[in-house]
Amino acid sequence: MSQHTPGPWSVVMRPGYGKYELLSEDQDTSRSEREANLMLMMAAPDLLDALFWALSQIEDDLDPDHQKAHAAAWAAVAKATGEQA
Repeated sequence: MSQHTPGPWSVVMRPGYGKYELLSEDQDTSRSEREANLMLMMAAPDLLDALFWALSQIEDDLDPDHQKAHAAAWAAVAKATGEQA
């Protein structure tokens, strides 16, 4: 199983092309890493939907560990959607 490029990633506009490009701090990525990055990006909408579902399932759970997981998941949602956590 290939690994995606670890973050942080940033999105930049390619001059003269009008297209956005995803960049990581490690620009020396292999083809397998680039393919893993693409698979992760393509799965992102499904991952976000699954996370929303999981959040709804543990929202009222009072277990302290589940509440920590709930807070971490909401922080990930905020990062993915550009909202405040």
